[in-house]
This record gives sequence, C-alpha cells and structure tokens, in this order.
Amino acid sequence: MKKNWIYVTLITLIAVFFATAQVMASPANDARQFGKPMVTPGTQATAMASGHTQGNNASTLHGKRANYFGTILTVDLTSLVITLKDSTTQTFVLDSSTIIRIPTLGRGATVANLLVGMRVGVHAVNDAGTLTAKIVLAIPGKPALVHRVGVVTDYQAGVSITIQTKDGSTFTFLVNDKTKILPAERVDQLVVGATVTIIMPRDVTGGVATAKGIVVHPAAQP
Repeated sequence: MKKNWIYVTLITLIAVFFATAQVMASPANDARQFGKPMVTPGTQATAMASGHTQGNNASTLHGKRANYFGTILTVDLTSLVITLKDSTTQTFVLDSSTIIRIPTLGRGATVANLLVGMRVGVHAVNDAGTLTAKIVLAIPGKPALVHRVGVVTDYQAGVSITIQTKDGSTFTFLVNDKTKILPAERVDQLVVGATVTIIMPRDVTGGVATAKGIVVHPAAQP
C-alpha cells in the first residue's frame, strides 16, 4: 500500500506540473505546444516567415511559459543550469517565487535540496529572453532496493550511519525509528568496526538516503 501511495503522489505532482504549462519544451530543447496555442495565426505566420519554429528557442517564448526536462549541471541560490537530451544546456533564473518540488521531501524542499545529477522538469517563464524558473520538479525513477556492504566508520543511533566499502568508498545513510536492525540479537554489535549490509530504497533524487534496514554480520572469529 505504501508503494502505491508513493506512485499516486508522484503521478499527482507530475499532473499538476503539466497542468500549469501553456507550452511544452522537450529535453532536446524542441518545445512543443501543450493544449491550445497561445498565439494568433498571424503571429505564427510571422514567426514562420522569419525562419523560426514557434517555441523552438527562448527568444520565441517571450512572455510565455515552457517546460524543460534534463539533468542538473550546476545550481546555486540564484541560477539553475540543466543538460538537455541533446547535450545542450539551458540556464534558468531562480528567485523567491520559484517553487521546488521533490517527492521524497514533500513541501519542505528548497533550492538547497537540488543536487548536481538530479533529473528535473523546469516550468519557466520567458521575460525578455531570460528564463525564470517558476517550478522545479525532481523526477524520480522506478523505486528499487539497494544493498551496500561495508565496515561501519561512524554510527549515531537514531541519526546516521557511515560505512566504507571494499573499494574505499564511503556512504552515509540516515537512521530513524523505522530503520530495522537485523538480527535483533546483534543490535549491541552495531558499532564502529562492524561489517554490515545497508538496505535502502534507491533515492533517485540524489539526497541522503534513509536506511530501511541494517543487517549486522557476525563478528569475525579470532
């Protein structure tokens, strides 16, 4: 039931995202009109005569809204750059009115939660050639469980756990009251130096994942 609820929530968010759009631009920066055209036939004819396809670039979207999809290349408090499907980039202005939506964070998401590599949809408004992001929506992929095995390098009960894998990589996971420590009789053995397997849902938004389960391996025999 929980998985179904997540899917329903995600579908609802994406539906709301698209409902606000008047023009839709694909990741390849090939914008397509969504719903009824917002320009008159005369305006379209003028644009075509001048050699431009309506919605094909930012300059033809003056005063209009468009959706872009891609992967975050850079982001800070005032700007967002995404890589589109055709490997070109698009820059957006972020301001106090920009709404950030990340399904795993609910309404508490902020610009600080947008990370490089995250797949997003951006609903933007063109103002004299400058695209201002009105909504930035993280786009999760299919949920899946991930297992990571490593040695505990830091553990704060109820807060977080950090492990180091065989290749030397370190991973940190959040721990809460829903995190299960297995088997129950080895709870006291969950300390720095213990070998564990972390079970977590793949967090496609790129944020710090919460451990769903921590399997404590038997202590090595002397």
